[in-house]
Amino acid sequence: SSLYQEGKAGLYRDPDLQIALSWREETQPNKSWADHYFAGFEEAMTFLDKSHNEAEREEREREEARQREVAQAKALAEAEQAKAEAMERLAITQKRRAILATVLSVIAITASIVAGLAWKQAKENEEKAIMSLVSTQTLAEEDVEKAFEIISKEENGLARFADSMRSNASEFINNDDFNSAKVAIDAANKSQPRNLEGRINSALIHLEVADFKKATSEVGEFRKLATLENGRFSGRADHWTLGAMILAKANDINGYQEYCVDLYKAFPRQHHNLIVKAFFVSELEDRTLFENAYNRAIRYPKNVTAAYRDWGFFHAGLAEFRKGDLKKAVEFANKSMNFPHSGANHELALKALNHSLLALVYDKEGSEEKAKKALEIAKYNSKEMRKLKLWFHDLYLSDLLIKECEASISN
Repeated sequence: SSLYQEGKAGLYRDPDLQIALSWREETQPNKSWADHYFAGFEEAMTFLDKSHNEAEREEREREEARQREVAQAKALAEAEQAKAEAMERLAITQKRRAILATVLSVIAITASIVAGLAWKQAKENEEKAIMSLVSTQTLAEEDVEKAFEIISKEENGLARFADSMRSNASEFINNDDFNSAKVAIDAANKSQPRNLEGRINSALIHLEVADFKKATSEVGEFRKLATLENGRFSGRADHWTLGAMILAKANDINGYQEYCVDLYKAFPRQHHNLIVKAFFVSELEDRTLFENAYNRAIRYPKNVTAAYRDWGFFHAGLAEFRKGDLKKAVEFANKSMNFPHSGANHELALKALNHSLLALVYDKEGSEEKAKKALEIAKYNSKEMRKLKLWFHDLYLSDLLIKECEASISN
């Protein structure tokens, strides 16, 4: 809230917004309670309300845009139908005249058939264009191209088309249809190539369809677009964190190492819930960066609000593991899992992450059975996270830690 008032940050967006709204609804905080910890309760709640109102306004605009798109597409379909009906009427007239001449009759019948086929084809094409804009059915490239031709001719058509395609891509992801999601996000980025959300979502989608080269390329494009000329950076913390995980999942470790340098510059605040985890996906060759990230991680639980201290304990535990202090890693992992969680989804994600960490620790200690047991718990919860499409940056981190532990146990 303070950064927003200073013009250094934007309003909250999901998932941060939904987490904050859920926390407020569940805990019902008040000023007297808040003043024990930090000043500015009213401003913080105003900031949260403003973020909520802005999110609702944007959703209304997206819905209105979708309605306009449907209306425009239907209007085009009706125009095509009217044209085809006129052609049919002409064909009927020609057919009547063909009674006087066999040749004219053949021509009239032929024209009628052609007109009927043209009308049918036009109607099918327009219907496909409409469906590509408003449906969550399987998406084909030719459908999107047709929709693009229709919408791009309208005022602000490209922006509305890109919003629609990004929304469709998210729906396809939730439905496990990553091939359709790829078609949608590619179309969105064709319309708005400089959109940061579109680029990082494209990287995620291409990673899910095993196009690792394209995934890393899109993270690189995101990083380039988010690097401003004045040496500063733009973009949301969760998007930056997801980029680091995607590079690691795609096994681009050199790219991951370089990316972390900019990630640290982009978020110089000492305590940031989302990005600190990105620095401990694997060993950082830059030891100065590692030490800075380590210090940030272990200080985080002491400064963060109680609602996110469970996450802070996990980050500190993972940092201690990379540092080599296995005892502290276990202590922090247990604190994370025993701390009151902010909801069932938080508990699910933290079980996957903390048990992945414990499996690595137990393996390092030589306790193979304990490591395998923790690993199975981590795998189960990670699988449940994927079903719910929970926070891909946390899902990917859990996957990477599980993979690291499996490789260590097999050796």
